[in-house]
Amino acid sequence: MNKLINKRNILIILIALLIILWILWFYFKNKLFPNKIITQTQIINTWAVNELITKNYKKEFHHLDLRSKNLWTMPDICKMVIWTNYEYDIWSLDLADNEIVEIDKDLWCLKNLSELYLSFNKITEIKNLEWLTFLKKLDLGNNEIKEISWLDTLVNLVDLHLWYNQIISTTWLEKLVNLTSLQLQSNKLEDISNLSNLTKLETLKLEFNKLDNEDIKIIDKLKALKIITVWENPQVDKKTIDKLNELSRKNMK
Repeated sequence: MNKLINKRNILIILIALLIILWILWFYFKNKLFPNKIITQTQIINTWAVNELITKNYKKEFHHLDLRSKNLWTMPDICKMVIWTNYEYDIWSLDLADNEIVEIDKDLWCLKNLSELYLSFNKITEIKNLEWLTFLKKLDLGNNEIKEISWLDTLVNLVDLHLWYNQIISTTWLEKLVNLTSLQLQSNKLEDISNLSNLTKLETLKLEFNKLDNEDIKIIDKLKALKIITVWENPQVDKKTIDKLNELSRKNMK
């Protein structure tokens, strides 16, 4: 009888120890393995980032498609690609339509990146993009950005999308003299005076802002413009809007 009781006690002790070890594992594992990317449904570790890249890299187009992957943070792509050939092979990266709130990882390792898509996220600040000096297209549309910042090093940009944000001023854009297309519609713009430098602009979208007739006069300095939209700016008169609409229609034919 005593032997049976002793065996039962030993079994209870072993079970208790296993439970304690299990609890300790879950408590300490975040500290032991900190390299994680949190998504809506899972925690992706470094191995999983590698798998994410491998599965979604389209070699024939040099394109990494991470659109609509339920990402809540920027994947630390550079931790993986510097050990692979992807460092020079990724020319286009699509991170649009996720839940990213911060550009907290830079992409310095992508030496030939020319297109970056970050639209339809929840980004509030532009940062960690200054190393992407070969970038030609940047899409940050439909986010929660209030201020344009740290874009002046991206001098090779030709196509910039900042539509549907909360931007008040076009500061930081004056050095982007190679821009041919600039989309700033659906913001809170009150000043666009520093755009006069962008003489290569062919497309400029400014509808749904807070501009007035005086602001719009800058268009006269942009001789290359073919498409210009300014409707739904309450202080721009109808005659000016109609004139610019007609000009755009003619150039789109």
